[in-house]
Amino acid sequence: MTRLLTIPDAAKILAVSRWTIYKYINSGLLFPIKLPSGKIRIPVAELRRFIAKLKKDTKNIRWHDPEAIEWKRTMEKVYYWERTGEFLP
Repeated sequence: MTRLLTIPDAAKILAVSRWTIYKYINSGLLFPIKLPSGKIRIPVAELRRFIAKLKKDTKNIRWHDPEAIEWKRTMEKVYYWERTGEFLP
């Protein structure tokens, strides 16, 4: 059975707001599923695909930029979640 994440859980893993998750969905970057109840869930496999794309897109980042430093912290939280399945505070 596919493990599904709520929007707040996906936001926590990526260290972004739930509104950012909705932006990713609306822009076609993240593909959720809609349950019969009408609720939206993100399959873990889809989130991992999205994370892999993010990792690939970070190759040319200048790591001394303030935005890049924040991005690095976000990716550290993602790596921790991938290894442990738990959220890093």
